[in-house]
Amino acid sequence: HTPSNPSVYQICPLLWRLATTMGSLDAQNEAFQSFFGRAARYAREANKQQEILMRPFLECCAAYREGLSNMGMAAKMGVADFDKNYVPVKAFFHEDEDGRSTWTMVCKHSNAPVVSMKWLLNGLNFFLTYLEHLWEGHRDAPGIAYRQTLSRHHNWWQSTGFKVVLSTLPSRETLLKQSSLCVNCPEHEVSSVLDRDTKDMLSVLPEIVRSAQSQVEALHGPQTG
Repeated sequence: HTPSNPSVYQICPLLWRLATTMGSLDAQNEAFQSFFGRAARYAREANKQQEILMRPFLECCAAYREGLSNMGMAAKMGVADFDKNYVPVKAFFHEDEDGRSTWTMVCKHSNAPVVSMKWLLNGLNFFLTYLEHLWEGHRDAPGIAYRQTLSRHHNWWQSTGFKVVLSTLPSRETLLKQSSLCVNCPEHEVSSVLDRDTKDMLSVLPEIVRSAQSQVEALHGPQTG
């Protein structure tokens, strides 16, 4: 970020100092990362040659879980549900990492934990859709995301209970203040780092999740409940 031609800035020393300071601040900001930033990094590693690589995808899911567990009581309630589906999928992969190295290979296996795979993706898709609507400025982002994703899989009792959880999910403004989502990040950097990392995650992970959903449904049929 430091200008390559200082002679221009030597005309105005104040401008030169400002330019070099801004470059230093940008570099510091890049060094900080939230759990969402970590998820984005692993998502890019997973998305290779029109395949979804299992090891980095599971690491991405683990980073997402850490983020979820640091988002307050309402989001923490989703961690137990996440673990119920993530753990069997991860265990199935580790039984034969070479033979199950991609999502497609796992989907095609006769003993694949299909129900857990579908629900793992359902939860991810809901949360990512919620963040997408949140960053688009929708006030009812949780409700819109629920209607677009999980509602079709819930009965009346499940839907009623989940709507209580929806009402407690954070707004964008609240989310951007949650320093627990960043590791070793100074308080004054939290908002900018979270905004950057959330946008980064949303630029890559939703496409991977929805592609994985299409694959598992193509091989095992749509989810009926």
